[in-house]
Amino acid sequence: MSVFKLNHCERLDSVSDVEWREAMECLSNYLTKKLAGKTVSGAFSESVLGVSAVEYFSKLAFIRLYSGQWKWKESLGLKTQLIRIARSEMSHHLRNWLKSEGPQAVRLDNSISESLLVEDDSLDVAYEIALSAAKDDPQLVAYINAVRDLNNYDDIAKELNISKKAVYALQRRLIRRLKK
Repeated sequence: MSVFKLNHCERLDSVSDVEWREAMECLSNYLTKKLAGKTVSGAFSESVLGVSAVEYFSKLAFIRLYSGQWKWKESLGLKTQLIRIARSEMSHHLRNWLKSEGPQAVRLDNSISESLLVEDDSLDVAYEIALSAAKDDPQLVAYINAVRDLNNYDDIAKELNISKKAVYALQRRLIRRLKK
């Protein structure tokens, strides 16, 4: 047995039932908040996953950690590790779903609203709402137009000739305006 397997098994064995329950409850609460409003249709819907998204990603995170498919970082606690695994699995699932669905679903840049999915016919409305909120800010208007054509931070930063940090700042500014 490899040193990794031995240390991994020892670490898993050292976790009490109470710690597992607390960690799984924490993960469930995190997923419930993270997936709020994103499970009715699309990549995280029950019709796609076969079960609720919270249940699906909770079980998947547990399986990935327990089976050793994910190395448990020494510096992380059980709750944090499970959340990191679930976030990664959600990201991979969304990416694969978007590839398989093609033009039937379009992601309005992952930066605007963590995996906000909109149908093709609603995309123009979403952009109009964003443009309306940003009409008095030329930087935000340029950002929104870049988001419409591009779908990652690097490309947007290059298009606007600004740093990625500035792109993140524009993203936060737009989200604040949209929440008003």
